[in-house]
Amino acid sequence: MKYFSILLIFISLQAKAKYTPWIEPLTVSLVLDKGFRVTGTFASPFTCELENQIFIAMDHPQYDQIYSMSLAALASRSEMKFEIRKCTTVGWLSTKTIGTLDSSSPGEVVLKN
Repeated sequence: MKYFSILLIFISLQAKAKYTPWIEPLTVSLVLDKGFRVTGTFASPFTCELENQIFIAMDHPQYDQIYSMSLAALASRSEMKFEIRKCTTVGWLSTKTIGTLDSSSPGEVVLKN
């Protein structure tokens, strides 16, 4: 029963996480003192209102590493994909929801050559 419960928790966590397709970032922009945004030809894995954008909040535990990966992908024209677990409104960007990585839903970021 214990293993069954762990399996159910694992499956439910996996079901909530969705990946963007592989994309080459078009821009990486700092957003005030709140985080940064990556734009590209993302299709929103959820029903976020603003597609083609991902926001990474400064409270993300690996903010510096993801920022470095994003700049490296932009400079080298490499592709990335993001694991998105939620859509949120980032008020200084738009009143519409955007795919977000933060401390409450850190997700995964993958870079390929």
